[in-house]
Amino acid sequence: MYEKGRPVRRANISKEAHQRDLYSFPEYGTGERNDSSERVLSQLETLVGALLPRVREITYIPTEEERSQLCWFVSLLFMRVPDAFRANRESVVPAVAQLFLKAAQDVDTFKVFYKEHCPAADTPGEIEDIAKTYLEDV
Repeated sequence: MYEKGRPVRRANISKEAHQRDLYSFPEYGTGERNDSSERVLSQLETLVGALLPRVREITYIPTEEERSQLCWFVSLLFMRVPDAFRANRESVVPAVAQLFLKAAQDVDTFKVFYKEHCPAADTPGEIEDIAKTYLEDV
């Protein structure tokens, strides 16, 4: 964690998070919390945390990889706040839900759509179940 005038340190999320489980989500089928996003963000914060003191030096020129890390970090700062999540819920999520609902009307269409947009799912039976569940939930 970077705090002005203090040395960089690792953050204790449970003590410092403004909103608990903000970056976790329920795992499909089990409902267990998946915190993989938080782990990825933590890795990026660790990299950038070590880089920030060097970047402050006027003579330091970041490598291409460091510039990339900084860009990702700054970009994510704008998108990982409750207001951005709310805006996504209010605009992006309904739009994506409509696309999924339209595709789910036909199982074959949904299979193609789902494989294109959700490549982690690879079993046809699973995709059919997801299409049926989606239609039932909506």
